[in-house]
Amino acid sequence: MKLKSGCDAVKKIRGQGSTEYLVILGAVLLVSLVIVSLLGSFPSSSSSTKEQQSKSYWAGTTPFAISTVKISNSTFTSLFQTS
Repeated sequence: MKLKSGCDAVKKIRGQGSTEYLVILGAVLLVSLVIVSLLGSFPSSSSSTKEQQSKSYWAGTTPFAISTVKISNSTFTSLFQTS
């Protein structure tokens, strides 16, 4: 009988350890999801920076540079300059 109760105690300890591990893993995943969602919810703040970088890159390319781009409805207008 002692062996059986000893095995039960070992199983309880293992079960408790795995439960604690799963709780910690869940908490880490939850925090990670919150961080990713917060970082992903600010695309407007970085889009203007990317647009400005893209404009300055294409304005300085050679032999053709794109100086102006306009998109309205179904019309695409661009102005190219040669160096």
